[in-house]
Amino acid sequence: LAAPASAGIPLTHRGIASGFAVVTGHCLGEDRVDWAALARIETLVVLMGAARLAEIAALLLRHGRPAGDPVAVIERATLPGSRVWTGTLRELADGEILEIGSPATLVVGEVVRVRESLFGDLEDREYDLRPPIAGRAL
Repeated sequence: LAAPASAGIPLTHRGIASGFAVVTGHCLGEDRVDWAALARIETLVVLMGAARLAEIAALLLRHGRPAGDPVAVIERATLPGSRVWTGTLRELADGEILEIGSPATLVVGEVVRVRESLFGDLEDREYDLRPPIAGRAL
């Protein structure tokens, strides 16, 4: 929960998302994870999925998640050198993300857009190297 919060992304937000689910990125087999159900969750958080980001995005798309849904990948959250990449689910599935290392947390859902209200326009798709949001109100 600290990873999205440190990047300025609330997991729930009035009028945007009332719930969230957290899953591991290690269990991609459809026999272990109900990706169709997860694709319908307002906010999805995937832990330990840095090596499989494109696969995870493709699974969500295949199960009906809209391609334009905003996503954020938070690398090394709360640690020195943390980085945040934002884009769309389609961009992530197409491998448009720059190189990302572990540990990384993926957030999928409209709450990712709340980050823009804290940091301004983040349209460049480059990594955002700004420090965590310490002391900022959502």
